[in-house]
This record gives sequence, structure tokens and C-alpha cells, in this order.
Amino acid sequence: MGPRGEWAARCPKGEGCVTILLEDPKRIACLLLTTNQENEVSEEDKSNLSKMSKIIEVSPDLLYNIRAPFPVFKIFDFGSQSTLCRLSDGNYILADTVIYQPDVKARIDEITENGTKLFAIINLHPFHTKAIPDVKQMYPNAKLYGVERHVTLYPNLQWEKERVESTEFRELPWVKQDFELSVPRGLYLEVPGSTTVHASSVLMFHKPSRTLLVDDTFGYLSQVPWLAKLFGYRNDHFYIHPTVTQALLPSATSGAEFMAWAEQIANEWPIENVCAAHNGVLLKNQNQGKPSVHDRIIDRVNAWKPNLEAHDRKYAVTRG
Repeated sequence: MGPRGEWAARCPKGEGCVTILLEDPKRIACLLLTTNQENEVSEEDKSNLSKMSKIIEVSPDLLYNIRAPFPVFKIFDFGSQSTLCRLSDGNYILADTVIYQPDVKARIDEITENGTKLFAIINLHPFHTKAIPDVKQMYPNAKLYGVERHVTLYPNLQWEKERVESTEFRELPWVKQDFELSVPRGLYLEVPGSTTVHASSVLMFHKPSRTLLVDDTFGYLSQVPWLAKLFGYRNDHFYIHPTVTQALLPSATSGAEFMAWAEQIANEWPIENVCAAHNGVLLKNQNQGKPSVHDRIIDRVNAWKPNLEAHDRKYAVTRG
């Protein structure tokens, strides 16, 4: 049992794939971006994309979220992100990479003193990859971290030995001081044989600004595209990635493990701001009088509970 009513269409020039899925929970319609964000980008496209990026000061002097377009069919912008976070020692890291507008690049350089205070570039999602070489070239002295798939895709780049999904990375002193990281339990980080199931990623919580950085596992739509509204989406929509059941491990406990993990994130991380790749930023000062991030996560877990439990029952019977 899984999401119903799937419709998919391949985008031109390898730009990716848009899938509309009708979720079983409450029959809420989902507009899902399932694209690798790693296809080669022409110089013309780089120029066009950079002109549309912008920077948002999420927490003064602590965290800046860079919004970049991710056009599909040259009509819909599903967005992507990169985030500049300040460390306790006064240096900075970039979490995720996008194609930067010149004004945005200039602002990053101003904050980081022409990159001299940019300590590291950290890549969190296995399939958000296409800007990695360009950003590393912009800031050659910054340490470069990624998940195993990033290293496989770009073996000629100078990667640090600790993989972002590993315990070794989380135990680095500068990481422990300012961040919490977590990989969803019960899910493949990269589903074998698939490049379109993107439900899993490495989630990063910046403790000084109380901001969650998330690519795909959770999403937030502040303003939804008109097509999504036809399928039931409304503005201010927090969601779990609609391919979550396709990313579950083949076991009778993976659905329960994912739910327990999401609830643990909601309960243990005091999240006030959310920077989501698709497709926006949920700020504390704009969320007054609305459900908290904690409540939004729990609500979505409850909505998906029947599907996740059905998965576990299926494998309990199969393996019983």
C-alpha cells in the first residue's frame, strides 16, 4: 500500500522529473520534485540560474539561507538551497551548494572575508550535486565534505575522509559544538537502483540559530505553484517527502523506525526555523499563532502512519 494516483513526465533536456502523488493519508495531494539536481549545467543556464538566486538572513549574524531556482519545464520553480552557518569560533561553513548570483556571491565573500573564514563546504543530500565542483573552485581552501555518493561522482575533488552520514563526521569537535546531524532510520540513504527516490538525506540542526537544514526528507511550501493547488496543496504546507514508503528498508520494522526517528527529531531538537530545499523557509517570527515545527512534524508522521504500518505488516507476513 502506498501513494496512489501517480503521474510522471520527463522534463526536457534531462532537467528531471515531476511526479504528482495523491497521498493516502487524508487524500492530500502532493507535488513532488524527483530529480537528481546533478545534470551538467551549461554556461548559459548557469548565468540564468544565478540571476534568480537570493539570500535570506534567517538569524542575524548566525545563519544565511541562499535560495536558488530549480526550474522544471521552464515553468515551475521548485527551488533549492545552500546555507551559510556561523561557527562558534567565528568561521563559517556552507551546507549544500547551488549556483550563486553575483550579488549573493559578493555577500558570501563579505561575510567570510573573501572566503578566508569559510572553513568547510558540507554536502548533505546524495542527489544535490551539480554545483559542487563550481563552489569548490570558488573556495579552494575550504574543506570539502560529502556523503559516499558525492565522492564517487567527483573522485578528482579533494574530499575530507569523514563522510557526512558517518559517526566519525558527527564526532568532529567543531561539528559537535554547533550542530546535530541525523540520517533517517528505517530508510535507505540511497535506494539501490534508483535515482528518483529522494526521501532520505542527512539532516543538520544548527544549534546557535535553532535552525533545521533539510533537503527533501521534510519540505515546506510557503507559496505553492498554481498546478499544485489543483491537486489540493495550500500555502504554508509542511510535508514528508512523498517517496518515503519507496525508501523504506525491506523489513518489518522500518516503518516504525522511521516514525520513531521523526518523533525523536521533533522532541529533542528545539527547532524554531526550517530551511527546506523544496521549497522555502519557515521562520519563527512568521510562524506566530501557527503550529510549531514540532507539531507540524508529528502531524505529518500521523498522516503517514497507516502507510508506514502497512509496509511493516507486509514484511511481517512475508518473513513470518
